[in-house]
Amino acid sequence: MENCIAAIATALAPAGLGVVRLSGKDAIKIADRFFKSFKKLESLKGYEATYGKIFEGDHVLDDVVALVFRAPNSYTGEDVVEISCHGGLLILERILKLCFKNGATPAKRGEFSKRAFLNGKISLTEAEAVMDVVSANSSLFLKAANSVKNGELNKKSKAVLDELIKIDANIAVYLDYPEEDIEEINTEELSLKILKEKEKLEQILKYCKMESLIKNGVNVSIVGKPNVGKSTLMNKICGEEKSIVTKIEGTTRDVLKHSVEIEGINFNFYDTAGIRKTENEIEKIGILKAIKTLKEADVILFVVDEKAKEEDINILKDNKYAKVVLVYNKTDLKYLKTKFKNYEFNLTLETSSKDEKSIENLKKQLVNLEKKDCFEDKDTILILNERQKKAIKNAVKSLDETLKILKNECLLDAAGVELESAIEFLLELTGEKVSEVVVEEIFSKFCVGK
Repeated sequence: MENCIAAIATALAPAGLGVVRLSGKDAIKIADRFFKSFKKLESLKGYEATYGKIFEGDHVLDDVVALVFRAPNSYTGEDVVEISCHGGLLILERILKLCFKNGATPAKRGEFSKRAFLNGKISLTEAEAVMDVVSANSSLFLKAANSVKNGELNKKSKAVLDELIKIDANIAVYLDYPEEDIEEINTEELSLKILKEKEKLEQILKYCKMESLIKNGVNVSIVGKPNVGKSTLMNKICGEEKSIVTKIEGTTRDVLKHSVEIEGINFNFYDTAGIRKTENEIEKIGILKAIKTLKEADVILFVVDEKAKEEDINILKDNKYAKVVLVYNKTDLKYLKTKFKNYEFNLTLETSSKDEKSIENLKKQLVNLEKKDCFEDKDTILILNERQKKAIKNAVKSLDETLKILKNECLLDAAGVELESAIEFLLELTGEKVSEVVVEEIFSKFCVGK
């Protein structure tokens, strides 16, 4: 990796500031060819910055701050220069062209992070978490992504890997040097050690139980008959006037979506058309969309008021998988609540647009509803991609086979083969033994500049 690469490292949109990043052997030398200051970048130590101007020939293009990182103490492990300029797209593109004109080559997708991995600055699991950190849309998602990026997954899997290597080494020594005075291996004790490590890997998979919830958010469909207060409820939950509210039945004709973060979780709320029989063609389309949203929801808020009837429950006939919350709305009217005898709700709540506490309680109960089925240790949340999950599952499977062999008192070398297979899968997970094709596939999903 002798060549110097360059790319715009910030979003391709006008902003107050933008960053052009260079990395490679000649990064500092190349930047010095068009960056002019009272001191050259070559004279700076690592983690030092200086103010200067970018020259395009004899013309000053922009005044910038250039920050220098010296190898190996940089993100990529190479010499790095980051030029912070004004965030106009034209300025960024012209500075980037100056990088190319003076010897840099365009960075490919994820090439900075790929170099960090190849130079041993980050593990493969940490590198893969970078894009999750960039795309995080909730506090919980960001926390989980940062946990992996900061090495939590690598630390846990590496601890298991180290123990399995020790166990495998003991088996190998015992089998390869029978003439030596080596203590005989107790298969029961060996099985207990392997079982302990297998359970640690299974625990990692349990940490991912909240993954879909964290990464994609929770889709909440607000459904019910016309004028039960669905749109008002939506507005109260969102804290702003997202839906039009009138006394006219059938006001909502389309599905309105708004995302709200509650206790770190992203909830996607969908206000839908009131479901009823109608001859209005436009309203019919809205009702069909409401039913589609209902089918795709993770949670359904089934909203009723003082006019509710037992047959209103038919609205939920298309629901197969979602959790359903019965919401008695407009409870400030003090009405006799209809009891729905033929449906089992996950939760029953009372709300009123005039009672802020009831809205806050609804939010709180939605969070509890989503979290209660997840693992107990809420402080340890990991997001694993399919490659990582597959590697861990394959390692667990190999350890299961190892335990079966030991239980059936088969040859110890057969157990060693399966144990080595588990080790191989964990080496693939951390990137210590992974094919170039896999590495290329992983980093091709990154954005340019990262």
